[in-house]
Amino acid sequence: CIHRFEGRDINACVHGDDVLCVGRKQQLDWLEEEFTKRYEVRGGRIGGGARDEKTGKILNRTIEWTEEGITLEADPKHAKSVIEEMGLQGGKGVTTPREPRSDQDEATRGEALPADRATRYRAMVAALNYFAADRSGRKSASVRLCQAMGAPVE
Repeated sequence: CIHRFEGRDINACVHGDDVLCVGRKQQLDWLEEEFTKRYEVRGGRIGGGARDEKTGKILNRTIEWTEEGITLEADPKHAKSVIEEMGLQGGKGVTTPREPRSDQDEATRGEALPADRATRYRAMVAALNYFAADRSGRKSASVRLCQAMGAPVE
């Protein structure tokens, strides 16, 4: 959920009890004061100031403030679980996430996976989808795999 505070130059992204806010120091000082009146606030402020933290976590992603800008990195445990599930330990990466295909129905043809394998497939695709959120090169492959989540096939 995205929220913009009226009359303030603050944007917030809220997911459950994780809140990420973007704004100028003075505005964020006000917001932090308002939040602490009502909520237990954990975490801190990431920024370029001397008192600001340089790293933090939100939604199992690490945010880091560097001289070059802000980086966002997904938790590597999800990649490790997918690699192990697919038996790809020691595998080599590729520059393209998938080969282009003219047949768009390929993901829906074949024999349905047994329930236990379908569940494993969905868990693996959910982990890949998590990674695709901050890696644009993985979006296409993730979308393609998600199309088969309803009824995965062999």
